[in-house]
Amino acid sequence: MNRGTVWTSLAVASLTLVIMVYAGLDALTFSEASMWFPAFVAIVGAVCALSVIVKDVVTLVRRRPVAAPASVPAEVGEPTSAPPADDVPSAAAEPVDDDERVDGAVLRQVAYWLGWMVGLGVLVMVIGGFIGMTVWLLCFLRLASRQSWLFSVIGAFAAAVVLFVITNALDFYVPQGIFA
Repeated sequence: MNRGTVWTSLAVASLTLVIMVYAGLDALTFSEASMWFPAFVAIVGAVCALSVIVKDVVTLVRRRPVAAPASVPAEVGEPTSAPPADDVPSAAAEPVDDDERVDGAVLRQVAYWLGWMVGLGVLVMVIGGFIGMTVWLLCFLRLASRQSWLFSVIGAFAAAVVLFVITNALDFYVPQGIFA
């Protein structure tokens, strides 16, 4: 993983951590029967985000360049002296290392997956939680996961049944949406 990818991963994991902490705190305002599932999901998401953050920070620390001495003696026993200030190249004149650039493919992947996350939120807000999650899962299984139509339909239907049973058994609030 190059340095730009690590920074991108760190940024996405940090954003995810902030969202999960907010979701966990918001879940505490729900009724007692409705708060456990979203709080549990927020805790698991926050722990996963923290583990990615720790992994990325460790990777960045291990890759930190070690400062070279001002001058290296040609032979043992020779005195060393620092080069004159005019001979020191400026950092701005040096080209940027490829490891420090964020690859365009990485940014496209981040935008692609964030698009799926935003799409779920938009569907839930527009057509409601139950139908929105089912439609999103059907599209995700077919397009992003490249599953067959049969698998996608059965998977979305099974998830809809599980969601319906859980929401009715535990009295979860599912958003109705703008057009519901």
